[in-house]
Amino acid sequence: MGISRLIRWALAIELRSLREEAGLKPTPAARLYDQSSEAIRKWEKGETSPSSLALEGLCSRLDVDPSTKSYLLHLHEHRNTPDLSTSQIFEPRLLLRADQNYPVIRKYEPLFLPGVLQIEDYHFSELIRDPRISDERSQANWNLKQRRQKEIENRRDTRIEIIIGDTVLQMLNKFPCRQQQLDHLYTAAKRGWDIRVVRTPHPFMQSGFDIFLASKYQEEPHAPSFVYLEAPDMSEYIEKRSRVKSYNDLFDTVLNTSIPLGEYLC
Repeated sequence: MGISRLIRWALAIELRSLREEAGLKPTPAARLYDQSSEAIRKWEKGETSPSSLALEGLCSRLDVDPSTKSYLLHLHEHRNTPDLSTSQIFEPRLLLRADQNYPVIRKYEPLFLPGVLQIEDYHFSELIRDPRISDERSQANWNLKQRRQKEIENRRDTRIEIIIGDTVLQMLNKFPCRQQQLDHLYTAAKRGWDIRVVRTPHPFMQSGFDIFLASKYQEEPHAPSFVYLEAPDMSEYIEKRSRVKSYNDLFDTVLNTSIPLGEYLC
């Protein structure tokens, strides 16, 4: 049986957040959960995980909403399953936690603007609309993009590196919102985000992905670096170190041939 460091990290983060949101210190929380303070400490450091029965009791004592309870139980179920697909785990909360905590976020997108760079008119444009996605799902996706944008924009200690294909900007000429979208890109660049353009995408990089790089100096619980591959039907979380390294090396290769956004648009 494998161990998912990513899911154990996510579970530890959620358990700590629940306690803090309830205004509890570890010792009172231990009494409320009917656990030892040492057990609470290990849960929140990701060293151990509560049993499903203990997790059920914790949710009951804190009156956790059904959606959060379901998510926690999903995390618990898959804590020993590395490289998950989104058919196995509810994705937005995990991505939002990564946006809040990881010191380096790298994004590669050869065909479309990454969600954190999009404006509303771009997201809902018929030029990029996927007919398989309902209006309700499209609105939910936009709401998530907005939340992720705000999470990253509010952080000043995160290094953001984004590579887009030049076909993305060429296609932008067809959008009525072209100037507003370009202004949004310039604003992100002024914020310190390193946005670059590559004229010839790497042959092994035909679809987009995100890389979340953890720091060895990161506070506990320790988060692993991982890759998020997004797809309309089923996305993936990859944490196997050799695969993460492969994606990161490819990103570095393309980064070396890319052009800064401002230089490209001159």
